Amino acid sequence: MARRMLGDLAYRGKELREELVGRGVLLATEHADRRPAIRQQVKVCFAAL
Repeated sequence: MARRMLGDLAYRGKELREELVGRGVLLATEHADRRPAIRQQVKVCFAAL
């Protein structure tokens, strides 16, 4: 049974995915087109603070 890990879009890389699969971990990330635009604006504001 694979473990599931939730991750930010920064973790959507082929190398990381392959490494995690090799360790029995399924990485779940949301697609960028599913994120509301306001959420991105809020993240940018928080990063600036």
